Amino acid sequence: MSKSSAKSAPEKPWSVPVALEDIPDTGKHVELAPDPVTRAAVAKVAGVVGLPRLAASFDLTRHGADTLQVVGTVSATVDQNCVVTLDPIQSEVEEAIDLL
Repeated sequence: MSKSSAKSAPEKPWSVPVALEDIPDTGKHVELAPDPVTRAAVAKVAGVVGLPRLAASFDLTRHGADTLQVVGTVSATVDQNCVVTLDPIQSEVEEAIDLL
């Protein structure tokens, strides 16, 4: 293992940067769904077999001059193996997001 790889940053396979100045005072709604290659990369980082569906829906609102509130959900269909039987299973996941 090289010195540089030992201290590498965590992998970020799905990132959608947003500039604060691009958000109007009235806010902005965004719907996100990565392509199959990105879903496969996220599945690898998450340690699951696959992500046939991954989506995010966010409302972005400005709070003051330098703060952004992100409210919404991230949802996915997750393919994984049962930890007991190793049989394939599929789960639906939905997580609420509310961040400043």
